[in-house]
Amino acid sequence: MAKTQAGLNAYRTLISMMNNKGLRYTSFDDKLRVELGFNTDDLDVKLICIIDEERELVRIFSFLPFKFPEDKRVEGAIAATVANYSTVNGSFDFDMSDGEMLFRCVNSYRNGGFNEDIAHYMVSIVVNTVDDYNDRFFGIAKGMISIQDFMEKKNR
Repeated sequence: MAKTQAGLNAYRTLISMMNNKGLRYTSFDDKLRVELGFNTDDLDVKLICIIDEERELVRIFSFLPFKFPEDKRVEGAIAATVANYSTVNGSFDFDMSDGEMLFRCVNSYRNGGFNEDIAHYMVSIVVNTVDDYNDRFFGIAKGMISIQDFMEKKNR
């Protein structure tokens, strides 16, 4: 697909924000894609940022670094639903077929509706939300906590 001026501007804005914040990243200019990672106090968070020119969107998402085994997938889907209920921006997506989970945040760049502050906000939302939940999701996937424990901790 040919690069649109609006898509290129959104990509440049994303790159500029990362440079201004001193973030280390890998860019794939031909794909309007950026990848970066953050070390947290439990599991690392890796982000993929994509300019979706077809829909005029900035998409930032993070796959959890583990999958739910087949016998824990129903619990994983329930946990994603519970987490999504109180998540204001973004959502967890769960794939029942392979136990993979990701968190995504999306924003339109139509009509110049994307700037460095929004880019930083989106990155922060994804990193913080994944960091808040990844250890509990991991506990469910490995059978270390029950879905009931997950829901009780969520409601506190």
